[in-house]
This record gives sequence, structure tokens and C-alpha cells, in this order.
Amino acid sequence: MATVLAVLERAAQRAGQDSIEDVIGACVQPHTGTDYGIFMLPKLFTSLSYRERQDGSIWKIEATRNPNAQGWDLEIVAVVDIIANGMVKVKLTTDGLQTVQVPFPLVTRIELSV
Repeated sequence: MATVLAVLERAAQRAGQDSIEDVIGACVQPHTGTDYGIFMLPKLFTSLSYRERQDGSIWKIEATRNPNAQGWDLEIVAVVDIIANGMVKVKLTTDGLQTVQVPFPLVTRIELSV
């Protein structure tokens, strides 16, 4: 997948943009696997929701002494839900007084063939 992403980056630079993310207006994340593809996430959106644990806390933090490094290892554990769909408000009139909530996909997967 890295080769496909490199081709997309070069195409974006030939188009006068800094990256493929600037061309499509979304963050791009390649994934590894037998099928080639990218996941896209619109910029300025969050797609993570941290779930509360049974004890009411969100984070579990553990610090362990690492004598080989003469320091500490810090481990932070959380349960995260990935939100694949969001809702946006769309104006129905030019004055903006009438609006409607519509679904807006936050995570889009595009399959590429090589």
C-alpha cells in the first residue's frame, strides 16, 4: 500500500498541492492487508469516543520501574469507540432559519487495485 500512497502523493504534488490530503480534504490512512485501500477521515472532525470503565474512570494508568533504562515505563489504557457516522446541520433556506440534521460519514474506505 505504501507504493500506492506514494503515487497519490506525487499526483497531488504535480497538481500543485502539498499532499493527497490537501487534494481530497480528508486525512488518509493506508491499511495493511491483502486488499489495497485507504481510510479517509474529514479534517477537523474527531472520530473517537472514550468509554467509561466500570469504576467510572476513563483512563487506566500504570507506571512500572525500568531499571535498564534508569527510568519508568508509562502505560495508558482506554477503551475507544470509533465513530463512523456523524450528524451535520444543513441549512434548507438561505436565511438559515430552517435546518435539518443529516448523516455524515466520518470514516470512508476506498479500495484500490494495483
